Amino acid sequence: PDDDARRVVVWVGEHEGDQIVVGMPYNMDDTLGPQAKLTQRFVDALRRCATCPVHVCDERLTSYQADEWLRQRGEKRSKARGARDALAALAILQNYLATLTRRDDDRPGDGGE
Repeated sequence: PDDDARRVVVWVGEHEGDQIVVGMPYNMDDTLGPQAKLTQRFVDALRRCATCPVHVCDERLTSYQADEWLRQRGEKRSKARGARDALAALAILQNYLATLTRRDDDRPGDGGE
């Protein structure tokens, strides 16, 4: 995982990214299955070599969400593999950004407080 992590960190730097978000494939009962354990090792490797924050986001049901988006667009899942993966990645990022919004909503604002 270290070589792959270094490649990701280089790519993020070349594209002026300031953080990394990784989808974690938790089981529905919140446990870590074999793929999640591999992903956690990759996240650990990223954190060892990245100078920016590395965040983990729950990716459960994001492929289902991608399938729904494809269905709404009238596309067949079997013919849209790349689109399905890209849409699932989009869903992961949307979920991550939603957690940031919820955290910001919990902070006291400057509305006269």
